[in-house]
Amino acid sequence: IIGYTVIPHVLYNVYTQSFNVPALKTYANIPICISIILVALAVMIIVTFIAVNVKFKKSPANLLRPVSPKSGHKVILEKISIIWNKISFSWKVTIRNLFRYKKRIIMTLIGISGCTALLLTGFGIKDSISKIVDIQFQEIQKYDSMLVLNENLKEPSTEINRLLEENNITEPLYTHMETLSFNTDDKNVDVYALAFETTEINTYFNLTSLEGNPLTLDDNGAIITQKIASLLEVDVGDTITLRDTNNEIYLIKVAGIAKNYINNYVYMSKDYYNSIFEEIEYNTIITNINELGDKLLKSDYFLSIQYTNDSVSVLQDIFDSMNNIVFLIIGFSSILAITVLYNLTTINISERTREIATLKVLGFNDREISMYVYRETIILTIIGILIGLLLGIALNIFVLNVAETDEIIFIKDINYLSYILTVVIMIIFTVIVQIITNLILKKINMIDSLKSVE
Repeated sequence: IIGYTVIPHVLYNVYTQSFNVPALKTYANIPICISIILVALAVMIIVTFIAVNVKFKKSPANLLRPVSPKSGHKVILEKISIIWNKISFSWKVTIRNLFRYKKRIIMTLIGISGCTALLLTGFGIKDSISKIVDIQFQEIQKYDSMLVLNENLKEPSTEINRLLEENNITEPLYTHMETLSFNTDDKNVDVYALAFETTEINTYFNLTSLEGNPLTLDDNGAIITQKIASLLEVDVGDTITLRDTNNEIYLIKVAGIAKNYINNYVYMSKDYYNSIFEEIEYNTIITNINELGDKLLKSDYFLSIQYTNDSVSVLQDIFDSMNNIVFLIIGFSSILAITVLYNLTTINISERTREIATLKVLGFNDREISMYVYRETIILTIIGILIGLLLGIALNIFVLNVAETDEIIFIKDINYLSYILTVVIMIIFTVIVQIITNLILKKINMIDSLKSVE
């Protein structure tokens, strides 16, 4: 029911930030519903059958007798006498118990590492979303606005330069900008081709290679962004094929591959553009102004002004709405973590009720009994968290690779704070579960538990 009501609305809100779409109507697809129910039932039945199949083979008389505790074996650590002799009796028992119940160890490690991996993936996606806009529009594309010219120019205009100077706009970058496309996997992908009046574009563009080395425009080829290179599987020195709106084909030599995360771009010098296309005509001026738009539009030179802040605002709204998906992942993984920890701990206690009752008879107090059980859980939780962090890194990369589109590349770095939050949350859940199960331990009656066989 939640899958058909809550989750679709969370996903739907992502699209409403950038598209005008009809109101969401959810309905139950009967064949799919039945399939989901059948799969869930089949899994539960199979697991139950495997779990009790061993018991079916035993006679009723044997089933009525309590299961004998698994015998302990020497562990590797015992062979290191320098360490083993310094360990207290309680810890020796704990270490031996860990290796007595191998199935429980595997179940605990899988459960905790899986929950940790999901939590870290959720935080990792959030980190990627929060970084991408700032890096793209503050570090890579550093301009504040694009002035779209009313008429194309074959060379910079003295009158326009004078108007810009009067409005305190310096270093205007005359640019030719058009949309081209290429084919990959039976689909068209759009790219923005930019050719500049000068090769000195560092004021507005910080083009760096994937290794972080600075790139400069030259007359021997174009600089393409990394998504284009990835989709076309090309490297520096190769040639790519682009088409214009008239379906004319152009061969572009790759002189460099630049880091880029949003949209696809091909950067060219004026001379290289002229050698491939027709003579360049400038239709855009890139500047660092974020106001005075009305003054400039009153002149006859400009058709419109595109502010970077407007693009950032739209993208930020989209990515903010995607955070709802992240919170959904974190929420469900948190519930799963509590469920896994609680079930494993209660199973551990229920299977060892007589053992715990015996310890009480021998004089162990409540705190010692609790630590006898919890030490195993704490050790397995720590190991599970460490494994889960490694799995989370791999899962985060996988999810982001799947989520990427032809226009967006996600940053696959996870902040240190996300690692810390993941560990802290798992520890908090472990503590909460231990507090709850401690009440169960206190309720174990020594006499009733020991005579339950009769």
